[in-house]
Amino acid sequence: MGAGTGASCEDGRRRPAGEHVPGHRIADPNTLVTQDGPEPHDLIANEVTGDEKAVWWERAVAAYPPYGEYQAATTRVIPVFVARRADA
Repeated sequence: MGAGTGASCEDGRRRPAGEHVPGHRIADPNTLVTQDGPEPHDLIANEVTGDEKAVWWERAVAAYPPYGEYQAATTRVIPVFVARRADA
């Protein structure tokens, strides 16, 4: 299982600046570290497309409905990333 995340900008018209910052998920997908339990672990995040993106996008909008509003307000496609444990 992974954890999904999207990249959006409040006005919906432009790509978030952080998408292209060195060390960000697109620039270096091996930079994520999280802690879910007693020990932190490294994650690898990759952008998903097609059916996998549709599944994660539906989950994201169910968890936070404004994501759907962001997408409706823009012509750009909001990317979705899934982070999975590096040691899995």
